[in-house]
Amino acid sequence: MFERYLESEAVYRDFERHFVAFFFLKLAQGGKLREDFATPVYNTRFANGVPFMDGNPIFSAKNKRSGATLRVVIDDGDGFSSYDERKDSGVECVIIGDIKYLADIEKAFSEWVDQQ
Repeated sequence: MFERYLESEAVYRDFERHFVAFFFLKLAQGGKLREDFATPVYNTRFANGVPFMDGNPIFSAKNKRSGATLRVVIDDGDGFSSYDERKDSGVECVIIGDIKYLADIEKAFSEWVDQQ
């Protein structure tokens, strides 16, 4: 469905919206308050407003209470990984994967939301 995300701005936007909708659905399912979170966290546009459209990140969010952040990166590699990185403002969960690992990405994404 989103395989052509790097070739089409419309597909890329749909892919971004997919993650935003997925995030807010997971918040609602977990009984979490939307106002406790900020999204996006990272700027994904050039100074002239043109989007980077490189999948880094395709989605980001921050728990305003704990300072924990989530960064989802879609890359062309042949794999999937998830790791925590210490930042000045808290711990950031970084999820990186090729689009063919979307189910794994969404699972790790869900686990991060559940932990918040």
